[in-house]
Amino acid sequence: MKYISFILSLCFCLTIAAQTKNDLSQAKIDYKNGEFSKALPVFERELSSKPTDPSLNLWTGVCIFETGGNIKLAEEYLLTASKRNLPESYLYLGDIYVKQYRVSEAKAQYDRYAKARPKEKETTLANRNQYLEKLQRAISRTEDIQNIDSLIVSKDAFLSAYKLSPDAG
Repeated sequence: MKYISFILSLCFCLTIAAQTKNDLSQAKIDYKNGEFSKALPVFERELSSKPTDPSLNLWTGVCIFETGGNIKLAEEYLLTASKRNLPESYLYLGDIYVKQYRVSEAKAQYDRYAKARPKEKETTLANRNQYLEKLQRAISRTEDIQNIDSLIVSKDAFLSAYKLSPDAG
């Protein structure tokens, strides 16, 4: 009886492992086809068991970014992937930084991507760098805005705060 339950348990574990492998393969296909919302739950589940895997961090971060999820969380995952020099992480980190108006950091990430993949510099980065330059110009032309809230005080209290000479009128 013990042997039968052991064999059944072993078969069950192998079935689950095979199912997980199939799910991950399908998620990779969905990712490549741009179906990020379908792939995200599988990547998140796999990432929970392998939190330091750079590829899973990359895929999860990209899926979160592309589906409009938590940008901070996507940045964390992509930073983990970038530590392992996965070029696609540089591209998406740059996109995140552009959304946050962190122009110099975005430029640095795009430069890292261009260095890692010089052949794709013109095709992938051309529009991004153009937008980044426009954003840089717009930010440099933006003035600092100061909000001043109003406060109602009596005339005597207001005038007592200012020491004016009789010449001031």
